[in-house]
Amino acid sequence: NYRQVILDVERSLKRFPPSVQEVQRIAYQDKLTELIIRILDHNPDMYYYQGYHDVCLTFLLVMNEHQAFHLINAISRSHLRFYMERTMNTTSNLLEIIYLIIKDEDDQLYNHLIRSEVGTIFSLSWVITWFSHVLIDLDDILRLFDLFISTHYLTPIYMTVAILMWKKSDILLVDFDMASMHKFLSAIPIEHSSLPIDRLVRDTLELSVRYPPEDTLERQKQIETNALNDNNDNHQQNNDD
Repeated sequence: NYRQVILDVERSLKRFPPSVQEVQRIAYQDKLTELIIRILDHNPDMYYYQGYHDVCLTFLLVMNEHQAFHLINAISRSHLRFYMERTMNTTSNLLEIIYLIIKDEDDQLYNHLIRSEVGTIFSLSWVITWFSHVLIDLDDILRLFDLFISTHYLTPIYMTVAILMWKKSDILLVDFDMASMHKFLSAIPIEHSSLPIDRLVRDTLELSVRYPPEDTLERQKQIETNALNDNNDNHQQNNDD
């Protein structure tokens, strides 16, 4: 964990606003490393993941170390805890909610994405870093952080759906090819220097009303259970044969 933290912090140069001088940046990076290690020491049941440093740095840029520690420690246990498990199994299952909602919202978009076999990996860095790894404008990042802190931990996933719905017309023009689709989707936040944040926040909140997070979690768990039962039935049938 410590080695990965050091590597990630050293690669965090692009996250600093242009106004931050090199001496300040180095000081921030030292504070960031200490902050992350302190949080991990405080929570031995939680594991560092690549991108966690982006979340921590965002808070450190707007508050002192004491404030940042207490806030990040709290949201790590409430909003980020599933991403800080030993494996990525829970994270992968949560990302499948993207397709669960899109299927209900727009069959055309859903079928296009499914046919491309792009999966959910394109959205991993969006969700687990609260978009701080892929957005450039700090004000946009802070606006989203305000939203995510004050709402359900699934909200970044709902935001992902809102972005895909917003870019639907362009997505439908991409070939049914996993590599092409992954490249296009991954670049959406990066290639748009200024996302329509107000619209996306509104769309995200509307989605959370139409598909209440707790109800959506229950639906996803049922899908996982059914899939597991089907696999067990198939395995038993193969053994019988």
